[in-house]
Amino acid sequence: MDSGSLPRVIATQRFDLIWLDARTLRKFASSPNEAARTLRATNPDALLTGDERAIAELFAERLERHPRNETWTIRGVIERESSTIVGHAGFHFRPDEQGVIEIGYSTGASRRREGIAREVVLGLLEAARASQLVTVVRGVTAPENRASQRLLETVGFTVSKNQETHLVEQEKLYLFNIEPSN
Repeated sequence: MDSGSLPRVIATQRFDLIWLDARTLRKFASSPNEAARTLRATNPDALLTGDERAIAELFAERLERHPRNETWTIRGVIERESSTIVGHAGFHFRPDEQGVIEIGYSTGASRRREGIAREVVLGLLEAARASQLVTVVRGVTAPENRASQRLLETVGFTVSKNQETHLVEQEKLYLFNIEPSN
């Protein structure tokens, strides 16, 4: 791992968070089953396809335009026991000059309410801490997404009093301060 990168695979207790390169992301948009096979996994919830196809395309374009973002961006969440893609998660870009980064995550509809997102978010926070480049992790949720808000609050995020101007007015901004690792 070079300076400023995250590992290509972040392992949690049950999951491998595998970094998705631009080619793999484009495969999800055009041939999701082939993309899943590339990861040696199945994709029963058709993640990063259909309505989520735009997410795959967006991150592929970002990686092509900004290769330095590399391993900071989107990852497939693979359940080791079943070799199943159960979600996707990662950061929107590498940390900015102040060490601020934004987290994103999604769990397949058939696998919600199993603690997957919590475990994945905690794994990403630990990787951000270990990088020693991150000081604050941002999480943004829609006002009606109470499940995501509860998750962020449970793992230590707090609602920011200073809403960023680029956010949609109704979105909630959560912040998590990274304590330096010993």
